[in-house]
Amino acid sequence: MPRRRPPHVILALAALAVCVLVFQVALNAYDAGRLRYVLGRDALLIHHRQEQKIPYRDMQSVIFLPQMPALHRLSWGTDLGRARFGRYNLTDVGEVRMFAADAHRSLIVVRTAEVNFGLTPKDGEGFYRRLLGKIPKTEPPTIGE
Repeated sequence: MPRRRPPHVILALAALAVCVLVFQVALNAYDAGRLRYVLGRDALLIHHRQEQKIPYRDMQSVIFLPQMPALHRLSWGTDLGRARFGRYNLTDVGEVRMFAADAHRSLIVVRTAEVNFGLTPKDGEGFYRRLLGKIPKTEPPTIGE
């Protein structure tokens, strides 16, 4: 007959699981509050834990989605609360590295040869237009369509 764990061990494990969950939610909320997107001279800068730099010349396309579509999580604990950080799969786009402070905002997907980035600035449509103005024009036009 298998040994049963004492009740205090089960309670301790349950308390630990709750603490980990609360910590992850708090960390996501803290990160969402500090997240910034900056349109620099030569690159889009994402300030999140460490700075992520995406040169405009490396952008293959930029997609504006008025509402956040359904995302399929690829990394644990990243969809707790309204923030979305980590790797997700987005239908018709593929894997996206999300830097999203609020899943209820519009989504901008910046595609490069190596990585797709998901952003949710407060003024999504305005930010999208300003970003398009920074990207070097290509022939035939492929960005912003």
